[in-house]
Amino acid sequence: MNEAPSLRPLYLNGQIVGEVPITGNPELDVATAERFLVERGLFRETRRIAAMLVQAYSFGKNAQHIYERYLSGPLANPLGMAPFVVNGSFALEIYVKALSEIHGVRPRGHNLQELYGALNPQIHVLLEELTRGYIKAKSLRDIPDFKTCIYSIGNAFEKWRYHYENGTAPLIQPLDMFLSLDVLHAACVRRSRA
Repeated sequence: MNEAPSLRPLYLNGQIVGEVPITGNPELDVATAERFLVERGLFRETRRIAAMLVQAYSFGKNAQHIYERYLSGPLANPLGMAPFVVNGSFALEIYVKALSEIHGVRPRGHNLQELYGALNPQIHVLLEELTRGYIKAKSLRDIPDFKTCIYSIGNAFEKWRYHYENGTAPLIQPLDMFLSLDVLHAACVRRSRA
């Protein structure tokens, strides 16, 4: 006698829209869930920009988690530095590339100075405006402009990712990272809705 497969609730935008069988094969399970959504007219193709924003947010949140878990407090563990910088700077890269794509440009590369420099000048203005709001909301002092923060991170993604090869990597200030992540996220959300 064959057992009926287990069923799993299928969520869409936080709501259960049905149940689908669980086979234990992830590719088959995803295809089954997608087919379920298509058959009911619920499936929507993910836009590239939306996918970029989700991925950037994920890397940024992981950088925050690593910082809070390993790098803040009196017992900081330096082993958290490379994953903090790599995750955070990669999130920044994706955010900057998303802002470029919103304006019809698909940049390449990892250097934040070059990617930022190639952004539409209107985006530069928006980022500085959002930075001033961030600084005021957080009651921060002695914080430079957005450009200075993002330039201080520069090519940290590449340098920290390969730190074991060259033995040197730029020191990254956590505040520069978090300000840049929050401001770029806000700019992407604002521009993607415009």
